[in-house]
Amino acid sequence: MVAKLVLVVVLFLTSGCSTKVRKPTPASSTFEMVLTLRTSDEVNELLFQRYLGPFGIPNDEVQRGHVTLGWINHIDPVDIKPLEVHMHRYFDKIKPQHYSFNVDRLGEYLVNRKPGHTPLILHPKNASSFKRLNYFLNQHLKTFKGRKQYTLSVGTEPELFVPHLTVAHEDRVNQLKINRLRIKGSMNRLIRNRPTSFRFNVARIKVKEEKQHS
Repeated sequence: MVAKLVLVVVLFLTSGCSTKVRKPTPASSTFEMVLTLRTSDEVNELLFQRYLGPFGIPNDEVQRGHVTLGWINHIDPVDIKPLEVHMHRYFDKIKPQHYSFNVDRLGEYLVNRKPGHTPLILHPKNASSFKRLNYFLNQHLKTFKGRKQYTLSVGTEPELFVPHLTVAHEDRVNQLKINRLRIKGSMNRLIRNRPTSFRFNVARIKVKEEKQHS
C-alpha cells in the first residue's frame, strides 16, 4: 500500500512540474520538379556561333540549352522519390533522343509576363510535336498514386504550353539594352538564311525545394 502511494505521488509531481510549452511545428517544406529535354554542348555552341554571337548575346543561357516540357509545384516530400521514378518511366518510353527541334524564329515568351519583362526564345517549326509530348506527360502525371494528386503548372499546363528554347532571360535582355523588336527582325532574317535543326541528347528531372513565402 505504501509503495502504491509513493508511486502516485511521484507521478503527480512529475506531471505537475512540466511547464514547457511545445513550440508550433513549422509547415513542412514542399518541392518543385522541372522536366526538360537537354541539348548537347555541341548544339549549344552551334546556336551561339550561328545566332547569338553576331548580335552580342552571351552564351551563358544557351549553354544550358533545354526545352521545358513540364513543371510540377507543391510536391509533398513523401512523394518526391516515387514521383521521380514515375516520371522517368515516361521519358524512358518516349526516348528524347528521337526528337528534333527545327528552329523557326526568334520571339518573346509572353505567358504570365509583363511588357518589357519577356525573355527571348527560339520557337520550333515542329511545335505540335512538343505540345503532344507535354499533353501526354500531363496525362502520365495524372496516373501517379501518391499522397497528393499533381498536375503540370507554371505555364506548362497543356492549354498554356508554348514550346521554346530560351536564349536570353529578361534580366539579361534589359541589362544589355537589347531592342527586342529590332533583334527579332535581324535574327529572323538570319534564321531564314541559315536554318538549323538539332536533336536532344537526354531528358533531365530536377528537384528543388520551393521558396517559403512569409
